[in-house]
Amino acid sequence: MSEVINFEYTIKFEDGTSQFFNVPVDAESFVIKDDDQVPGPEWALLESNKCEHCPFQAEKKKYCPVAKNLAQASQVFKEHKSFVKVQVFVKSPQRFYGKSTDLQTALFSLFGLIMASSDCPHLHLFKSMARYHLPFASLEETNIRALGMYLLSKYVESLSDPSVKVDLTGLSEKYSAIEKVNRGIIERIRSLKGGDANKNAIVVLDNFASFLPLEISSGLSEIKPIFN
Repeated sequence: MSEVINFEYTIKFEDGTSQFFNVPVDAESFVIKDDDQVPGPEWALLESNKCEHCPFQAEKKKYCPVAKNLAQASQVFKEHKSFVKVQVFVKSPQRFYGKSTDLQTALFSLFGLIMASSDCPHLHLFKSMARYHLPFASLEETNIRALGMYLLSKYVESLSDPSVKVDLTGLSEKYSAIEKVNRGIIERIRSLKGGDANKNAIVVLDNFASFLPLEISSGLSEIKPIFN
């Protein structure tokens, strides 16, 4: 049995109540292990608002892995509003993080980790970032981490295949596929009536994903000054 890396989130509300979530990421595959036989909600079924570019077939996979992994937290917070004040504490094997913020930002961090470590081929780009999860990362930090991880992955590829180019070719196309997944999840979560915290957390993730292709097309204009 391979090692599991646990990321623990505790979200505390001003009324003294709190919610705890553990995200167990397999140390070898960098994905959350899930049993398709364990029931999930209807909105997590593969055919419910299925992404147009989904590689899975319902005959072989009953649930969307992203939706299934998001189901528990989404259910807990379905009645909550985005800007409720909370304190968030995140424990990883290496560090302990804390932040006073709003629920939308807390869920943006939690959902980002869950999605990045879900077994969706379109999100596998983020598996290494999930392994070294940085809660509450800014847009700039996220872009630099994504670019660095991608270039490092291409370099590792090139060690066994010299024809592989260590550049950003193809990254924007991968992000286009990721945006489709984000929007598919937003449509699924809309079926949960009540507050807007869940949906808006995914919207923020989608907004983050839309910026990196723009940064690449601009010649990394925002990032270049950091390295001057």
